[in-house]
Amino acid sequence: MPEYREVTIGNLICQKFVKEQPADNRILTKIYTDVTGEAPCVCTYPDTCPASQGHIHELLSSYQRLIPGHEGTGLYPWMYSDPKSDVPIEDQGLVLQENSGDARNYILKFLDKRKKECWIQVKETISYRF
Repeated sequence: MPEYREVTIGNLICQKFVKEQPADNRILTKIYTDVTGEAPCVCTYPDTCPASQGHIHELLSSYQRLIPGHEGTGLYPWMYSDPKSDVPIEDQGLVLQENSGDARNYILKFLDKRKKECWIQVKETISYRF
């Protein structure tokens, strides 16, 4: 779990990034997660798959893993989830608008290409890249 000072500094860096960068530099291109944690996973991977060996895994719209302790809440943003296709998050045109956080989380606010808000909570081993 991140320490308070790490999240505080991370939030300040993110705020500086949002303030100084144009919108086309703030588009979310990937969301990754570590699928080997203690949480139950609806999906399974063969032993030869890098995800089953502890490597991070890109989330696509068909990903069905649930957030531990939050019955029915998936890791992939629900409004873009599509169990029948593998649409990358980049196709949604999510542009980072602002952020906030506490001792355990980053809360990131995005606007999609339809100008609808999407809030993403980033905690522990979930990482993001622009």
